[in-house]
Amino acid sequence: MESAVKIAVEKNLQVQSFRLNEQVAQRLQYSALDIGKTTISADYGKVNSINNDTRIGISQTINFPSVYSNQRKVLEANFMVSKAHTKLTEQDIRAGVRQAYFEYVNLAKRRELLMYADSIYRLFESKSNLRFEKGSANILEKTAAESRRQQITNQLNLVNSDLIIAVRQFNFYIQDIKEYVPIISNPKLENQFVKLDSTFATDQLPQIEFAKHQKDAAQFRWQTEKSRMLPDFTLGYSNQSLIGSQQVGNQDLYFNGNKRFNYVSAGIGIPLFFKAQSARISAAKIDWERNRKQTDLIELQLKTELANAVSQVRKYQQSLQYYEGQGLKNADFIVSVSDEQFQGGDIDFLQWVIVIDQAVNIKNEYINALNSYNMAVIQLLKLNNL
Repeated sequence: MESAVKIAVEKNLQVQSFRLNEQVAQRLQYSALDIGKTTISADYGKVNSINNDTRIGISQTINFPSVYSNQRKVLEANFMVSKAHTKLTEQDIRAGVRQAYFEYVNLAKRRELLMYADSIYRLFESKSNLRFEKGSANILEKTAAESRRQQITNQLNLVNSDLIIAVRQFNFYIQDIKEYVPIISNPKLENQFVKLDSTFATDQLPQIEFAKHQKDAAQFRWQTEKSRMLPDFTLGYSNQSLIGSQQVGNQDLYFNGNKRFNYVSAGIGIPLFFKAQSARISAAKIDWERNRKQTDLIELQLKTELANAVSQVRKYQQSLQYYEGQGLKNADFIVSVSDEQFQGGDIDFLQWVIVIDQAVNIKNEYINALNSYNMAVIQLLKLNNL
């Protein structure tokens, strides 16, 4: 099972997709310093005299520095959200592989039980036919024996079909170029990985990390929107001609187009119309508060699910202890003694069927309890990100 989990975490396309999404978020961190486009302008016309002058200018507007720093924090938080999302996906895939594996185990155990029951009823059918030929059994007993054996054969065919489906689902999670069939080394999933206590350290679990990083990203988005209300700065440089006569000192000098004059300019952008931006700030703050409450809810929900998962494991542990300690032994004893008593004539066909069905039902309930226990352990492992 653990080999299948390892392959699935590496090969599964969903996991690979989220890892690529993680790389996207990592690359986007470099976009935090998002300075606007540089403006290059040119003028041509009569500026100083009847002559046509030219001007070339370049200018750049930048936001207040805190805008860029908050944008960087948003992108860093988004990257952490993406990493936590990848962990959640891997967690789901591990649980999916284990569930598919033990679904196959459950069906294999059911097939084993049905084959066991089929062998009993085939033997009984053979004996009933012999008794019918000798006149010791009536047609009802003979027909009932045949019907019961045919019913088990039909159930066995259904289980065999379900096993094919289970293998297909198992390989869907693994998504390797090869096709794998589960090898059943132990039909019971041991939970030595998780202590069944009432204290849970949830801070490092992907569910909590995901929620907290989402909350952080929402907080920094709010901070970013607030910082956009701060002034923008514009710096510029211009170079132009002033063709014509200019008085310099006490002299009149003539300047042609080859003589260039330059100057720098600076400006500050102040929001005079801020209703729209105020709405964005208000919305971002509400979204942050929503994420805070969502984080608290997820943490409470996770702790509740962990406690419930532990209770489920303990519940099915107790059930398995009964079947493994006494129930299965009783079932084998019932089968052995009832067959002897039927052969000796101490019980009739109806009584034999009742006690045999009881024994088979005990074994079937054990398989149900075993499957429920395995699924409970898988859920506990999933919640603990194991």
